[in-house]
Amino acid sequence: MMMKTLSSALIQPQFQKARFASSARNHYSGQVVFVVTEGELVRTWLLLPSGHVLQALLTRSSAEGMGLKVGGVVSALFKAASVELLLDAQLELEVSNQWWGEVTHIAAGEARDEVTLMVAPGLEITALVNAGFCRQQRLHKGDAACAVFSASSVILLTLVWED
Repeated sequence: MMMKTLSSALIQPQFQKARFASSARNHYSGQVVFVVTEGELVRTWLLLPSGHVLQALLTRSSAEGMGLKVGGVVSALFKAASVELLLDAQLELEVSNQWWGEVTHIAAGEARDEVTLMVAPGLEITALVNAGFCRQQRLHKGDAACAVFSASSVILLTLVWED
């Protein structure tokens, strides 16, 4: 009796890298390091690989549905239109997320200017600001700016395995 063999390419599964695509310009992954329940809301702190912290605010039911817990890894995303830029380091704000960085890209548009900051190696953030903002504020590539965005504008994603 003759046995047929399968090629090793058929036996070994082929794995591909997967990533999600969305219209949000700002995508990050991080580890949940702190979770605080505030009534029906849950405030979550993510530690990003750069060492920066990102805060997200979601409903308790969303957090429970995601199985959100300290030590878990989640993805976070938000639109560039939810990011404001500040240039005055003296301002003290009560906004949950404030990241200083260097302007690496400016694209002037008719309605909005698109500005990208390098916050840390491998960590960029993009903001859409009113058209003419960069010109009026004399903001140029290489300048420092602060990206400000609220925790409620951040959407968290995680894989949930169903039985």
